[in-house]
This record gives sequence, structure tokens and C-alpha cells, in this order.
Amino acid sequence: MDRRGFLAAGAALALASPATGRPRPLRLSLLGQALIEHAPGAWPGREALAVRLARGDVVFTNLETVIQGLNAGAPTRELLTLHAAQPEVLSTLRSLHLGLIATANNHAFDLGPGGIRDTVDALRAAGLPSTGSGADLAAASAPAYASSAAGAVGLVAFATGKVRPGGAATADRPGVNELRRDAAGQPFAEDVERILHAIAAARRQAQV
Repeated sequence: MDRRGFLAAGAALALASPATGRPRPLRLSLLGQALIEHAPGAWPGREALAVRLARGDVVFTNLETVIQGLNAGAPTRELLTLHAAQPEVLSTLRSLHLGLIATANNHAFDLGPGGIRDTVDALRAAGLPSTGSGADLAAASAPAYASSAAGAVGLVAFATGKVRPGGAATADRPGVNELRRDAAGQPFAEDVERILHAIAAARRQAQV
């Protein structure tokens, strides 16, 4: 299966009609990366943005910052490209009504396996559902769910390319849910199977 075929299969699983319909059309806001390192106060346009996002049922972003905690290890990259923050930044995401977070990206491993654990723990403590990284491969690949008045939304997140050595989750190591590709660019069959299985599981539990 090539990349296009994989994406098509995932989309078909995600969008197929579930057993129970949602009460009304879902209003879903999809934001780009949240590469946030400080918890700023008021800034121009923030209030208007929060009001706009509050109109949606679920707001999604990809968190490209490691949340520092007691388990954080030494930086795995140069400080110029290191992205880490204290848990307080998550209050900014909550104030903008973020409700579903992906953590599978090339910065998730910036503070090593301990940084993976700290980030997931901080998101859980903040009440922000997340997926894409975790204590092991099963946790990193498991769907996350956000509830809303229009029904539940399930998310499966993975990264392909630029995952640092040691950054991929394994059966007994924290890391990112990685979709590996061979020299020809073809996805590894076992990764495809795992991700499509997770999408199918999300479809059984969520309306979208």
C-alpha cells in the first residue's frame, strides 16, 4: 500500500457512517501547530480568537512543545531548535477552547523519553485529551476522544519522517506513534495495520 492508498483507507474508516448518528452537524475547528513556550497575557486579537473558537464543538491542534516536568531528560537537539515549556502554557490552550491534542511530531522527543511522559501527564492533568505519544506504543497509538453536544470525536495521531533516533515508541519505551517508511517511501505494513486498527476502533466509539 502506498501513501495515497493508506490515507484513503484511513479516511474511509474515519468518515464511514457509525451505528448511531450525531444529533446535528459537528462544528470542528482545525488549528495548525501550537508551538508555545510561554503563557502570555493579553495580546492583540486573543479575545476575538477565543470567541470565534468557542463557537465550535471541538477545537484541535498539534502540540509541538514538550511540557517540562520531573522526568525531563537532557535536550536531544540544539537549544536553538528546542521547544519546551512549563505546564502553565496549557492554560492558554484551554482559554482558547482547545479540546483535542495531537502530540506525534518531530519535537515530542526534545527532552527524551521522560519529556514524553511529562507532556502526556501534563495534558491529562489539564483535562486535554491527547494522542500520538505515550508511555509505550500501545498508549501512543490508542485513540483520544473529545465529547461534544454534536457527538464524540475520535483522534488518531502519528508522525512520519524526522522522528529522532530513539523517539519512536516501542512495546516497552515511551515515544511517538511512528509510521515508518522504507527507502522507496513505502509505509511499513505493520505500522499501517496498527494505525488503521486504531482508526477503526475510534470509529466504533465516536461519531467522527
